Amino acid sequence: MVINTISQTKIPSDLRRVHRSLVMRRLFSSENVSRAELAEESNLSAMAITRIVRELLEVGLIEEIGKRDRKGAPGRRRTNLQINSSGSFVVGLVISAFGHEVALMDANGMPLLNRRISFDNILNAEQTIDSASDVIIDLINQAHIDTGRILGIGIAIAGFVQSSTGNLLRAPYLGWHEIELGRHISARTGLPVIAENIADAINLAEQATAKHDINGDLFLVHASVTCGGSFTHQGSLVRGANHSAGYIGHLPAGPSQLICSCGASDCLNAHASGWSVLANLALLDSHTFRTDRIEMYADTLTALLAKNPDTTTPEGKELYKAGIQLGRGLRNVALIIDPEAIVLAGKMANSTAYVAGCRSAWHETSPRQLQKVPELIIGATASLTAAGFLALDKFLLSPGLNIDALHSPESTINEVQIT
Repeated sequence: MVINTISQTKIPSDLRRVHRSLVMRRLFSSENVSRAELAEESNLSAMAITRIVRELLEVGLIEEIGKRDRKGAPGRRRTNLQINSSGSFVVGLVISAFGHEVALMDANGMPLLNRRISFDNILNAEQTIDSASDVIIDLINQAHIDTGRILGIGIAIAGFVQSSTGNLLRAPYLGWHEIELGRHISARTGLPVIAENIADAINLAEQATAKHDINGDLFLVHASVTCGGSFTHQGSLVRGANHSAGYIGHLPAGPSQLICSCGASDCLNAHASGWSVLANLALLDSHTFRTDRIEMYADTLTALLAKNPDTTTPEGKELYKAGIQLGRGLRNVALIIDPEAIVLAGKMANSTAYVAGCRSAWHETSPRQLQKVPELIIGATASLTAAGFLALDKFLLSPGLNIDALHSPESTINEVQIT
């Protein structure tokens, strides 16, 4: 797991928060960890760890799960610790072309309840946000849990987000412009909100929860209806001046018969996206990308990918060709930023033919271009899981955890009211 430390921390209370965060992150990444191991790995004293663990046990955020045999070593058997899954909860929300989903999750990111959302008019941002908030409230009420233990909401959205404020700057494929997404949903639900672009959310979650051990520079490409991306440098997101760093869909990739949403015909979107595959297979009635049809594109692509056609079929051949185009684009990205690994995520990563095409292009890279070719990894994190992780990372695992709010006796389980 990547652990982002806080520099220039001087106030003792701030130090306690940072140390508590280190402990929570370690337990989140691996269960069956003892106090002694926490002290050894964090370079904190045994006394400091004992104090932190006692506090976390008192408020029910972690739990003891039995003692471990020391395998002949002297001393007492060590008591294992782990995150208490029912000690806190978060909400994950996804708003994208492939549908809209919300889930109430436990402290380990496992969904307790989830629901797909259908919006009357996705182009109406205010109406969509109100509807999503109502579904969140209804889901919480349905769960019958202590609402004081719900720490916050994580949102993964198909748009460019100013994460520090929760403001959506623009979402071209949803038709949204400059809306205070976080503030609106927080005001409606009474819960704090953290929001990120889908690719950025998945990138962060991949590094924290996936089995691969990539803690250096990582580029994630999110290939679905269109091609998006995300870049992290030493575990921190690189956002760019326009909050759109990594967005590779408009990279020049040669002439095409298709016209991208930006009006150009040479974008990577016109060669390597799900939309380009559908258009080249004559499954669409236009060669021009239309934002008002993005949900139709998503439905059609979902049906195609469900068949997982192989390269002996016309569909599989087109997916393979698109994968080659993406692989060549990623080689250009690798030449510029030289990442340790590239993660292929999104719906297109579920296509065997598309992935094969991407890997084929990857192997064309010569040692003179890249001395060490970045590892190409197939992502394992779903958008909804990533949204939930955003909330856990911000409200449970970070120094910003409001532990004082959990010291009070368990509140009665009252229904959340729609404001």
